[in-house]
Amino acid sequence: MSRVIPGVLMAACCLALLVWGPVLLIQTVFVVVAVCGLLEFFRMTCPSLKGYTLCVTILVALIPVCCSFFGTVEYILAGVVASLLGTVLIVLKQYTVLDNGYTYLSTVFLGTFYVSVSLAHLSLLSSVEHGASWLVLLLALTAGSDTGAYYIGKTFGKKKLLPAVSPKKTIAGAIGGLGIGTGVAVLVTLLLPLPLHLGSLLPAAAVLIIIGMIGDLAESAIKRSFQVKDSGAILAGHGGLLDRIDSLLFAGPVLFYFVWWGLLG
Repeated sequence: MSRVIPGVLMAACCLALLVWGPVLLIQTVFVVVAVCGLLEFFRMTCPSLKGYTLCVTILVALIPVCCSFFGTVEYILAGVVASLLGTVLIVLKQYTVLDNGYTYLSTVFLGTFYVSVSLAHLSLLSSVEHGASWLVLLLALTAGSDTGAYYIGKTFGKKKLLPAVSPKKTIAGAIGGLGIGTGVAVLVTLLLPLPLHLGSLLPAAAVLIIIGMIGDLAESAIKRSFQVKDSGAILAGHGGLLDRIDSLLFAGPVLFYFVWWGLLG
């Protein structure tokens, strides 16, 4: 129950926000999520980063997701450039304070792209036509995939998928997650006002689920590199925020480009 109740509450809050929340509120929530995600990321990967330097680093890394308020990919790209330049300026100003300038640069660059740029695409997705419905679909297929992978893997899983990265994940679980996630995507699409054809939905859902699994494994690799079990403890029974959105950080931008390029119509 320690996992079920928080999970249900999170799902209900996300659904309520997407169904009834205005675009500006949804985008603001993505910025708040980015702040929490960046804080968790830097605490894992650069624990010596504290105080003033940590605050300024997070502010600079937030620039791309904040630029999503302007509504185009070009502004996000401009935000990436500004963020990279800001990071370099921090290194030049705080060079004697930092343990290693190159490590700091590499860590912040990765954190900016991994968290801020990914969430910027989700923020942009909320502003397109049927944006809330696209996000509901993404959440549904991701949740369906995670649930299917967990229960199918627990019941039938024997051969490990990538034991060096995530010892509990199995090939059977991945196949189960793919099948159940795709099925959930089809069911949810029937309830949403989306211009989708089954012929484009099925391959797109499969691609998004696989990319989401890669995102999950990517975070596992980061945590294992720093001997960390959870990215944080902000969510009771669910670890950190990054532990909950790792799949979305990879699948979300891909869904945005699918929609932006008109590949799902």
